[in-house]
Amino acid sequence: VARPRVVAVTGASGYIGRRLLGAFEEEDRVQRMVALDNRTSSQASGKVVFYQKDINAPLVECLRENAVEAVVHLSFVMRPGHNPQVARRVNVGGTANLLQACAEARVKHIVYFSSSSVYGAHPDNLVPIVEEQPPRPIKGFQYSLDKLESEKLCQEYAQDHPETCVTILRGCVVMGP
Repeated sequence: VARPRVVAVTGASGYIGRRLLGAFEEEDRVQRMVALDNRTSSQASGKVVFYQKDINAPLVECLRENAVEAVVHLSFVMRPGHNPQVARRVNVGGTANLLQACAEARVKHIVYFSSSSVYGAHPDNLVPIVEEQPPRPIKGFQYSLDKLESEKLCQEYAQDHPETCVTILRGCVVMGP
């Protein structure tokens, strides 16, 4: 399977995004990276095209003009603070907006970085938790609820767009170095 030559990364200025761009920088088969984030980035190189954009802004043109073949979706509000509606607009609405842009730009592969927290911390969880275990996020824990809702959007997208490879990764919580 050929690896994509042009990869877009949302949430590119975050902890994982910066490291992913660094790894792609070393990968010869990745010719260009499109970095998207609402924050500025100090990580510039000859391979990175940076767009300071909100995840809910129109995105299709930057995907099209860069001929993006794959998107890694990392953009997510971790701490909703006093306004959970803003976090949901970014987390779930941003995922929907990105997926629409990917459909219009005919992106071939989408990777969504979800979280193992969608399984919830329950005393009756399997040990170890297997992927087939149904998600049961803790009620009221917006991070997990929004991750699961975004996963559902990605799963629906995969059903509606069988020509696109959609990968959902349920990683552990990453707090930083």
